Amino acid sequence: MVCLLKGYTGPTFPLLRIYRKNVTLASFASRYKDIIISFISFILFYYYRNKSSQIFKILLIGITVNLIYQALILFLPQYTEELFSQIIYQKHFDLVLAKKLQNQLYTDGYDEASLPFIFLFSFGLGSWLNMLGIIFFALISNIRSKILMLIISLVGSLLIFRKIGKQKLFIIITSVLFIGVLVNSIMLVTLNYTYLDRVVLENESRDIKPLNFRNNQIQNAFAIAQANFLGAGLGNYYDNLSKSASTLFTITNQNQQTAYLGAQEFVHNIFGTFLAEAGFVSLILFLILLICFARADLVELKQNNYNKKAIIIAFWSLFSYGLFNPILPASYQVFFWGFRGLLLK
Repeated sequence: MVCLLKGYTGPTFPLLRIYRKNVTLASFASRYKDIIISFISFILFYYYRNKSSQIFKILLIGITVNLIYQALILFLPQYTEELFSQIIYQKHFDLVLAKKLQNQLYTDGYDEASLPFIFLFSFGLGSWLNMLGIIFFALISNIRSKILMLIISLVGSLLIFRKIGKQKLFIIITSVLFIGVLVNSIMLVTLNYTYLDRVVLENESRDIKPLNFRNNQIQNAFAIAQANFLGAGLGNYYDNLSKSASTLFTITNQNQQTAYLGAQEFVHNIFGTFLAEAGFVSLILFLILLICFARADLVELKQNNYNKKAIIIAFWSLFSYGLFNPILPASYQVFFWGFRGLLLK
């Protein structure tokens, strides 16, 4: 029996103290690792910015691999769980299984943000399959932030690459509608609700409470920043929550533990993360940086460099994911700062 919330002083307190210490140290180290990886990614992508087309091709290969990975988890779970648990990073796969219990398909991928890169190349069979796969798995993932990324990427790509031709445009729109109806039907049969129900906030427990939870996390982050002007430190959000923000309960199932920690350990908002961990000064600096990014991107969108236009759409699509999720793990940082490195002149 493992108690997960701090402040409990019952019989399991020694175990809790050791557990929380280990989690805190891991979180601290992980956040510094993210900063180092962000810096390295920015420098590397900037250095190879003149080879952006080759980078896009590598990203598209990665998308293909991730689509196959998702297909195996979704359609052959009984055969793949044991296999992947042996060859894939355990912490990641534990979270994949935990999300699966919540009827969500999570693979720590941001394929939706890479959709604009497909439009840069001629629509061969591989490109079509990748695009259709991205749309299908974004909808069936049952994760609203992935659907938001998909909408931004798809609409942005169609607006920028308007010269793809009426025939291709018709096929794309028809394919999106067909996949939308198909996934809607599949989810109705298997879950008795659909991604549309989640978007329109039909169910309070399933659809509205997660949003309230995120709002509460932002309020908690603000309270932490008020008490610590320079922030509580990297990875220290959870340990600085007030007792009123923590509620005691016991979790015995390991997958449930993983899901709980994934939800509670970090703020599900990029601004809230800066506020809790680094304080008001860092948040203000980050906001100024975002404004600079936005101004530079608006200027670039008026130019004829379609490679950079695609990167801009991909970046802001990825940014939207950070509005509702932790800006973790390191893969998010790689793409977030990597895209900015590619956009520098």
